[in-house]
Amino acid sequence: MDTIITPTRIESLPGFTVVERIDGLAFVRYNHSTSSPSSTPPAASEKRGEVLYLPGLDGSGCTLGPQISDLVQEFDVWVLSIPADDRSSLSKVVHAVIRHLEGREEER
Repeated sequence: MDTIITPTRIESLPGFTVVERIDGLAFVRYNHSTSSPSSTPPAASEKRGEVLYLPGLDGSGCTLGPQISDLVQEFDVWVLSIPADDRSSLSKVVHAVIRHLEGREEER
């Protein structure tokens, strides 16, 4: 019997919340205060840089796990979540990322 591996949707994990959807793609923010990959998260009032994590070839973002505890020390972590059945072109994904980044810049 074949085993089917289904990637976990990043937004279903503790601490991750969908904040924005653009062209069917979800931009998910990690809230370090609701989950604790680290014992010493930075103060909420601290001005922090932002990092947008783009998923790998599998589209799951699974490689983020080992890195997140270090990233949250310095950055607000955002993740682009692409559904497994999404067949968006690279051009569409790039356009959505640009729109998201422009929106984030306006908020800062």
